[in-house]
Amino acid sequence: MGDRRSTLSSSIKKGIDSALKELHTAMPGEIISFDPDEQIADIQPMIKRVMGGEVVNLPVLKAVPVRFMKSGEFTVTFPLSEGDEVELIFQERSIDTWLEQGGIVAPDDVRKHALSDAIAIPVGYSQANKISNFDPDNLEIRSEGGASIKITPDGNIELNGNADFVTAFDDMKAAFDQLVNDFDLHQHTITSGSSAGTTTPPLTPSTADMAGAKVETVMVS
Repeated sequence: MGDRRSTLSSSIKKGIDSALKELHTAMPGEIISFDPDEQIADIQPMIKRVMGGEVVNLPVLKAVPVRFMKSGEFTVTFPLSEGDEVELIFQERSIDTWLEQGGIVAPDDVRKHALSDAIAIPVGYSQANKISNFDPDNLEIRSEGGASIKITPDGNIELNGNADFVTAFDDMKAAFDQLVNDFDLHQHTITSGSSAGTTTPPLTPSTADMAGAKVETVMVS
C-alpha cells in the first residue's frame, strides 16, 4: 500500500511539474528587432529552461506587441533597439482576437499562459543596466547623452541639452520677454475729453511667472 501511494504521489508531482513548465507568467526579454509602425518586436526570452536534462534557450517570440504608456489622447514613446531589455508578460488567455479588434471578446483558443500570448513592456532591465545618476527627488525625462527635462516638487522646470537646443530655447524666451516688455511700456495719448492724458498700462508678470514656474536651461557639451 505504501509503495502504491508513493508511486501515485510521484506521478501527481510529475504531472504538476510538467504542467507548470508550460505555464508562463512574466520574464525579461531582449529585443531582436522592432517594427515602430506596427509596434511589434521579435524578442528572445532571457531565462533559459531545462529540457531533457539540458539547459536550452526558449524560442524567439515573433511579432510580440510592445506597449508604451498611453491613456486618452496622450502617449509617451521612445525608440527600441536590438539588445534592449524589456519585461514580457504572458496573458492568462489567448489575446489574438482582442489584439485585432479590441473591446471585450471571447478567447479564440483554449491555451492559457502561453508563450504566444506575450506582451512586451519596455520597463524591465537588469542591475547591469540600471539607471546611472538616478535623481531621487525630482521627475526626470532624460537620454543617455545628457539631455533631460527635470520637474521639481516646487514647480521649477530645468532643461538640459546641447548648445543648439539651449540657444534656440533662450532665443525664443528672450523674444517673448521682449514682447511682454514692449506691451508693458506701451502708452496711449488721449488729446481731448475727460480722459485726456497719457495712459500707463498695468504691470505684466514676467514670462516665467506667467507660466507659473521658473525655467532654467543648462548647456551640456
